[in-house]
Amino acid sequence: RGQISVILGANGAGKSTLLAVLTGLLPPTSGRCAVLGLDARREMREIRRRLGVCAQSNGSVLWPELSVREHLALFAAVKGVPAADVPAACAEMADAVGLGDRRNALSGSLSGGMKRKLGVTIA
Repeated sequence: RGQISVILGANGAGKSTLLAVLTGLLPPTSGRCAVLGLDARREMREIRRRLGVCAQSNGSVLWPELSVREHLALFAAVKGVPAADVPAACAEMADAVGLGDRRNALSGSLSGGMKRKLGVTIA
């Protein structure tokens, strides 16, 4: 908790593949892979619920036709926030990153910096 990790390496070293395995996009092919102390082969659902990942490129996980609020609500539900708590959690998250006044704006209309804030928030 409260930790930021960095993966560095030359082109072709396997950084993207490692992240794909750690986030469940690719299954591990051999060896043991644990994330947050959980087995990546058997407990990926719980790993995804607890893990936050923000892609490097702006807007890569955003749907331009969804609003800031809709993105926050979708990812709050994915992360296991109880449905009754989602509206308040979304408002709190939007306000915390300076997107409170843009809650109803479509993500496609946001500036690059605002898209980055939204991407980090939903991670």
